[in-house]
Amino acid sequence: MLGTRRPDERDLARVQARREQPTRIAQAFQLGILRDLYPKDLADDTAEHVPPIFTAFRALPPLRHVMGRFIGLGVRQEHIATPESPRIGIAVASGCVPDQ
Repeated sequence: MLGTRRPDERDLARVQARREQPTRIAQAFQLGILRDLYPKDLADDTAEHVPPIFTAFRALPPLRHVMGRFIGLGVRQEHIATPESPRIGIAVASGCVPDQ
């Protein structure tokens, strides 16, 4: 799209529509985790309770990696393919580029 012409309002609206739902999902997930980190009221001692997700991280270390990828890359990862780099995307973003 950008290589041949300047995007118009319709192009931008399509991009926004495609990206809006995945962004809302990722933000809702982040908010759910953060909600457990902050005190509910002045008497709440957050040092006394650990949010359930952190207990899961401690019990299942690979979950930390998966969660980091989810937060970093989002629900719908965007991929860019060019003639010079046709396989760019998740593999490049994660540093796991297969040998060619």
